[in-house]
Amino acid sequence: MTICADRSSPPFPLRCAVYTRTSRAAETDQAFTSINAQQAACYAFVASRHHLTCLPVSVSYEDPGFSGGTLERAALQQMLADIEADRIDMVVVYKLDRLSRGMVHFARLMEMFERHHVTLASVTQHLDSHDDAGCLAINALMTFAQFERENTGERICDKIRATRRQGMWTDSVPPMGYEARGQRLLVNDVEARVVRHIFERFVALGSITDLVRELGKQGVTTKPWTTRTGKARGGRPLDKNYLDKLLNNRTLIGEMQSGDQWHAGAHELIVPADLWDSAHALLDDRRRAKKACVERAA
Repeated sequence: MTICADRSSPPFPLRCAVYTRTSRAAETDQAFTSINAQQAACYAFVASRHHLTCLPVSVSYEDPGFSGGTLERAALQQMLADIEADRIDMVVVYKLDRLSRGMVHFARLMEMFERHHVTLASVTQHLDSHDDAGCLAINALMTFAQFERENTGERICDKIRATRRQGMWTDSVPPMGYEARGQRLLVNDVEARVVRHIFERFVALGSITDLVRELGKQGVTTKPWTTRTGKARGGRPLDKNYLDKLLNNRTLIGEMQSGDQWHAGAHELIVPADLWDSAHALLDDRRRAKKACVERAA
């Protein structure tokens, strides 16, 4: 299906809606923003379409600080509602990616435009779905944009995997016992002592359930951390799932995970090999016992 609007004879004058978007909200405090620049170019374009008698609608559709990867944007949704209400004949954007960065979302928008006989124009790309050449070019551009976006995602994943194979840290919140400094994990001495205590008590007790109970009485909690926006997270009572993940986290013995594989990390271990082996001998026994119970039940 061609994702361009129906180009049957429109009513005159054409009611043109200007839609603008930026991905960053920080610049909205500036005197002249990217939104302003987009609007200036779009309104100049509308004024230049004298042969179609284009007139801008009174509403300005602005979405500062919104990703183009979602359609859940206040101004965009308002514009779509106005299209549904037959208040708009043409949508003008600075570039197509201001409207959407994804082919699927873009196709959905264009299908809606087509149903309501709304055309689309991109100012800087000199594209207008009001003519056949513009329609073809819009489809081609959005296809390549989607292809590039997917390739970019793959390249980012490849870079993350390669970085982890070098033993570097790429996640946000490090495990208990460490602090992240860029792509390096540094030992948090206080937390590292807690981690070793957890392993030692598990070896002594041989039961995660008993360990949860004991650590709860001692006031041991999950790793506390703070988000980039300053919100406190973690610091909650330990549970069996948290301890099971901690006891199986090979990062604690100086390794780094990349996919399904573990590689030598660039950080210090905080759990000695003999303590790790003792704990995992118990964990292996628990797994074998659980498997035997399941087999007997079957």
